[in-house]
Amino acid sequence: VGTTYNYSFSSSGGGTNVADTGTVTGAGQTITGIDLSGLGDGTITLSVTLTNVNGAGAPATDTSTKDTVAPTGYTVSIDQDPINAGNQMAVSFTFTGATVGTTYNYS
Repeated sequence: VGTTYNYSFSSSGGGTNVADTGTVTGAGQTITGIDLSGLGDGTITLSVTLTNVNGAGAPATDTSTKDTVAPTGYTVSIDQDPINAGNQMAVSFTFTGATVGTTYNYS
């Protein structure tokens, strides 16, 4: 408590880094209201240092993924053509160009 914090957010997708400074008011303090809209999608890296009368400590870092764009550029195809009495209970489809890890819905 009472130390100065300095933080910086950056993105592997580019954009303008977001940085600020302040004073620690509690051991479990939460810093809120940070606007990362100027950073591109990609891996977001947060780096924080604390400084007291003895100098700055080593940076503490963490990462998260920023993904604000809906998937595009994918296609889908039914694997059975025609669908008939012999395969209607086991129809399947295949994605091409899908982003790994995204959720899909079908009807």
